[in-house]
Amino acid sequence: MNQLRHRAALALLALLAAPPALALLALLAAPPALAQRGGCGLAAGLDALREAERGLAAPPASLTAGREEAAVLGARLHAAAASLAGCGCRQAALHAMEAAGLAEQAGSEASLERLRRSLDRARFSAGLARGRLDRQGCS
Repeated sequence: MNQLRHRAALALLALLAAPPALALLALLAAPPALAQRGGCGLAAGLDALREAERGLAAPPASLTAGREEAAVLGARLHAAAASLAGCGCRQAALHAMEAAGLAEQAGSEASLERLRRSLDRARFSAGLARGRLDRQGCS
């Protein structure tokens, strides 16, 4: 194991000492990160997250309408979390999953005011997921 680490360190030092064109060529030959690979669903996850945020920003007109919208938004946020997790965006997926749970919880609130507060908390968590992706990418 130590020998493998030693070889990796030597290879990294050789890469750093190489001319910039050779180093760039080596980086281009490296496999892409999970979120950069085609087919992981990152775009679909981001779209679902944006759609859910838009829906969460609009206050419900009535308790019944709010409960229905909360169920739809919870499902959309679950889909976003699944896509983000599949792309290796673990922290953003956790925030999206938290938002999904809050949206689903909002669907069982007894008053319109409590439903609005729950949806506002879900919007905040969804915003954390998107903000994390905007600032740091997948992690």
